[in-house]
Amino acid sequence: MGNLRLVLSVIQRFSNRGENLDDLFQIGCIGLMKAIDNFDTSHEVKFSTYAVPMVIICRNTRKEVSQMTRKTALNQAIYILSQLEGNEEIIEKLRRNQNHMMI
Repeated sequence: MGNLRLVLSVIQRFSNRGENLDDLFQIGCIGLMKAIDNFDTSHEVKFSTYAVPMVIICRNTRKEVSQMTRKTALNQAIYILSQLEGNEEIIEKLRRNQNHMMI
């Protein structure tokens, strides 16, 4: 249930852009499932730090994240997050761990 709240908190950022909230929630859940499938606990990153960009990527690309390499997904997540205010801490964590991720 806590992870669904994470999806809801992410889609609230996009709720005032005229997109269907049900569609956003479904796409966010796909991103969450991809994050769950690909999360690596050996890296010292909280799950939410990894999951939020995956949810955003699914919302922005609307395609299967599994088709992307992890490096591409991470770079795209950093780019997308840098376009939105208030994500500096997440971006910094992703950049610090970027070199340690198995790609």
